[in-house]
Amino acid sequence: MAADLAFDGLTKTYKPEEVVLLQYHVHVPGPDPLTNPDSEARWKYYSDEAEGTPWSFLDGASKAQGGGGVDVSKDRYFDYRDAISPLLEKAARAKLQLSATRQGDKIDIRMFPAQRMWPLDGGLYLGTGDAVITQDPESGRVNVGCYRMMIKGPREIGIYTSPGKDATIDREKYWKMGKPMPIAACYGIDPLLFLVAATSLPKTECEYDYYSGIAGAPIELFKGDVTGLPLPANAEIILEGHVYPDETFAEGPFGEFTGYYGRPSGATPYMRVEKLRYRSNPTLTCALMADGAANEAGLFWAALRSAGIWADLQKLGIPGIKGVWSIPEAAGWGITVVSIKQMYAGHSSQVMALAAQCTAGAYFGKYVIVVDDDIDPTNVHQVLWAMATRSRPAQSIDILRETWSTFLDPSLNPPEIRPWGSKALINACMDYKYIKSFSKRTKLSRAAYDKVAKRWNEYGFKGKAPEISVFEDD
Repeated sequence: MAADLAFDGLTKTYKPEEVVLLQYHVHVPGPDPLTNPDSEARWKYYSDEAEGTPWSFLDGASKAQGGGGVDVSKDRYFDYRDAISPLLEKAARAKLQLSATRQGDKIDIRMFPAQRMWPLDGGLYLGTGDAVITQDPESGRVNVGCYRMMIKGPREIGIYTSPGKDATIDREKYWKMGKPMPIAACYGIDPLLFLVAATSLPKTECEYDYYSGIAGAPIELFKGDVTGLPLPANAEIILEGHVYPDETFAEGPFGEFTGYYGRPSGATPYMRVEKLRYRSNPTLTCALMADGAANEAGLFWAALRSAGIWADLQKLGIPGIKGVWSIPEAAGWGITVVSIKQMYAGHSSQVMALAAQCTAGAYFGKYVIVVDDDIDPTNVHQVLWAMATRSRPAQSIDILRETWSTFLDPSLNPPEIRPWGSKALINACMDYKYIKSFSKRTKLSRAAYDKVAKRWNEYGFKGKAPEISVFEDD
């Protein structure tokens, strides 16, 4: 009775956004007439830490029981309040109070609705729309990546990382030292965290910093007690553990972002899960990998890759960049278009080479197309028109060989040649040597366009007139 009354008092003392109070009634096996298999299972789960009833858990830690009659309810209230109030100073951890925690044999990650995305997937994948945290053991740099994770068992989950990815490099460093790699996997995450995790950023920088810059506020983190890694406080599900040297299993295949099953089943490292945290009724974020518009990650990757390449070109001091776009329908990463205002001899060739090999553009991309500033790089029709009318195949196409690709590229055969790839650089700009005498493009006058656009529906057309940004009188 004392604990119940004290709890009622706490609900009036603290606002819901300050403290989340949960009260469970667990029927103790034995004399309780409401005892049933479910209540017995619940009691068994808590019995390692709870020595009686009622029993309290504050901030995930077991506390002394708070029983008694009505006469001691006031004392119980102040006991609870004195324990809770200091915890309110820890803002990041306060958001973890909805979490349950499991360790050791009580962990079973199969409790979550892991997906088999495609009929021929090699297993159930818990990790697709995820954020995987690792750390460079030499520099201390924290990396947040996005990797596919196939369930191996109740406390084991695969972690497939392509060659050259940060988690791969971190793992190889730990294993060279003869040590397991600390790792954490987070699901049910902010979509922005997924975006930065899936983006190629400088290997010396942390994705958390980019998240915070875009969000306009520092990301809330807490230190994992198993790995020591900084973990996102708002994640719905977090696994902590280690990847041990030379422990692998047959993972895959998996329907990948290319629209093909990426890499046949092969030896893949896996994580031994040592601690599981999750919220009540947690959300599991997933990202469908597919071809064309069905690839829900394609548009995300296209936007972030484009922004990254544009930023890299600016950092390199390249002038005249008017737009960058990675075409979503081309697997998000396959084709990048850069629009420039040509300013000097070799300008377009310089942009092609740098866009293909800068940090944001190096991985997997196969085609880089550079167009003039009168071409909208997001408009595939305009890009193809520029390629057909301004490029000269014998002079305008360069090939880069032995570039950074992936085991997931189905065109690289036999598979033994992977992850080495190649890139085609296509100059679809007007030849700068003759740009002043290049044949004039047919363009509308602004007055004619405005007149027709104003009467568009009067002429029997639906919607708005097509947007045109280039006019003869400009």
